[in-house]
Amino acid sequence: MVCPYIQRRLREFFLFAVVPVLASAQTNLISNAGFEQSVGGAPASWTIDNQSQGGFAGLSTVGRHGGNGSLTLSWTPPVASNNVGMGSLGVAQALSTTALSGKTLYASGWLSADGQATAVLTVLAYRSNGSVYLTQMRQDVTATPVQVRDKLVIPDDPLVIFGLVLCQMEGSGAAHFDDLSVTLTQPLDWPVDSSVSEVPGQVISAQVTVNAQSVIRAVPPTLFGQNLEWIWNGNGAWDAVQNRPAPAVASLTRELNTKLLRFPGGIMADYYDWTKAVGPVAQRPILESMPGGAVEKPYFGTDEALQFASSVGAELLITVNAGSGTAQMAADWVRYVNKSGLNVRYWEIGNELYGVSGPMFAPVTLPPAQYAAKVVEFARAMRQADPRIQIGAIACESISTLDCPTYPLWTQTVLETAANDIDFLAVHNSYAPGVDVDLGLSTTSTYMSMLAAPQNIRRSLENLDRKVATYAPGRVDAIKVAVTEWGPYFSANPYSRFAEHTKTMASAVYVASVMKVFLESKNTEVANAFQLVDGLFTGWIGMRNGQYTPKASYYALQLFSRYFGDLVVSTNTVSPTFDTLSLGTVPASSDVPYVESVASKSTDGKTLYVAIWNKSPVRAANVTCVIQDFMPSGVIETRSLTGTAADAHTGTQPLPGVPLAPQAVMEGRSDFNSGTDSHVSMPVSLSTASGPNLSVTVPPMSIVMLKMSGQ
Repeated sequence: MVCPYIQRRLREFFLFAVVPVLASAQTNLISNAGFEQSVGGAPASWTIDNQSQGGFAGLSTVGRHGGNGSLTLSWTPPVASNNVGMGSLGVAQALSTTALSGKTLYASGWLSADGQATAVLTVLAYRSNGSVYLTQMRQDVTATPVQVRDKLVIPDDPLVIFGLVLCQMEGSGAAHFDDLSVTLTQPLDWPVDSSVSEVPGQVISAQVTVNAQSVIRAVPPTLFGQNLEWIWNGNGAWDAVQNRPAPAVASLTRELNTKLLRFPGGIMADYYDWTKAVGPVAQRPILESMPGGAVEKPYFGTDEALQFASSVGAELLITVNAGSGTAQMAADWVRYVNKSGLNVRYWEIGNELYGVSGPMFAPVTLPPAQYAAKVVEFARAMRQADPRIQIGAIACESISTLDCPTYPLWTQTVLETAANDIDFLAVHNSYAPGVDVDLGLSTTSTYMSMLAAPQNIRRSLENLDRKVATYAPGRVDAIKVAVTEWGPYFSANPYSRFAEHTKTMASAVYVASVMKVFLESKNTEVANAFQLVDGLFTGWIGMRNGQYTPKASYYALQLFSRYFGDLVVSTNTVSPTFDTLSLGTVPASSDVPYVESVASKSTDGKTLYVAIWNKSPVRAANVTCVIQDFMPSGVIETRSLTGTAADAHTGTQPLPGVPLAPQAVMEGRSDFNSGTDSHVSMPVSLSTASGPNLSVTVPPMSIVMLKMSGQ
């Protein structure tokens, strides 16, 4: 699927004179790559987007890396624009060869941006049927140019007819580009593929410094939430025969210490009529979950969801139907749950209404101005029902422009229109690696790209904070962030060789790294993993031999929901790093630390907790942990989540009858095809404190949680 923006640019640039040159492997396929030549002030050999609506695209010295000039794109987009693909300005050039089938393109450039802009460098191979193979490199606001690098692996495909390089500016402000390069061989200074650099037996040395008196913030219990859909009896959470919470799922949910459950589902929420799923079950009509989706009687409605939440010590976050529903329906829903005596604090207006592709989204999608107006209407009606509730609007933010390309001005429009009527922004920017298109990369490289994603998640949340400060300056302290869907995600396609890899130890380490971002992000108040239990690939509780069984990711989250403190304190980690190229939804990343940490303490300051994890799939990490302003005394409890291999898991499987392709396995040591509960373990050991410096060994692809008393 090609986003509308790129489709439009391809139509504009299709008439380029593409000269069929057989370039040498070392040749830069871009002309005027350093933007030193100009024609009438415009960059020679480049074509300027003719849809720019008054933006500037020309040569300047701002953002220059080498030579005398650079390319600058600047534009202030119209306020509250509803045009699909607006919010971008670009120039493009066809690559100087058509012999691209079966080749790999190595692309790089020096990018910078200012204001609220993002510089985006896209390299693509155009196919005669209108689809493309592409990769994108992005750079947010930075004072000096930053080098970005990535490769585009083009299959042996006779439909590939030409290549294109595109410089884009997204948002408002300016983006700068210089010294671009696209070659057919990998430059000598490029990062080595992760699967090559990982050598078993070697040891990683790292140091973690904990400042116990530097408090970042209190830990919101609502960071440990889950999603709970209404279909299939809450995916097994509800026992429809006994009309009660399913004992096994309820027990595991309590053990996970889940405090917030999002209901009634993702896209299904925008087709859900809550009034048809209350009252006597026998009188409830058959409902369709979404166009072409499951059809069933709603045994698990509002009353049952409230009962399940109450039974596990959690509360609900309800997503109201803003796609096909009305403000009156939403307000009446607030009144209905209040009558139950189990008031719901958090209410989210709609799911992913910015989506336009496919039969699920098309009937309910809304342009941003229309959605923002609906937020105001819904919020005011719902507050009349209960002025105490917290109301959230959906933002369109992600770690990758490929995830949210349709309305680049969505978040800005929502804030400018509805900021005074909302309490939080809801985002789904923490899925990774999203390898729906499989280019055949190694399992190691795929895992390492996933483990690089959290640093992009952090940047995405920081960028969202900047947008709130820019477009709703009077509400900076009032508007919080809710990541209402997140988790390891490879592919929903059962024919993908990575579909089931959400259950591995690598995914568990990803969970720890994302939790660090959430815990240290002062404005992130809510996080709901997707989803609690599922018979396919996304559940954190799965099935093994007919029994509900936690996955490795479940145990990773449990380390933070049950065995972590009340106040986040600062840590600093010095660790060797690795680089990755882009994969799926994860942009190319550099200087990603192998070892990370996050720490907390109890409210009374007498107990300190330090979590340390190792992203290497084959190398152990020897970590020196330096504790400042806290003296450990007595016994130190060490809880370690480890696996027999990076792809080890607890043996859960999809429901019988689900077609599943042979799954990828780790290079070297792999236990993917033999997973049992013995392949993932969380042993507890005790040791005696002997001073403020601790030595900790963290096995490959594992997490260690330290708990120590002291003062």
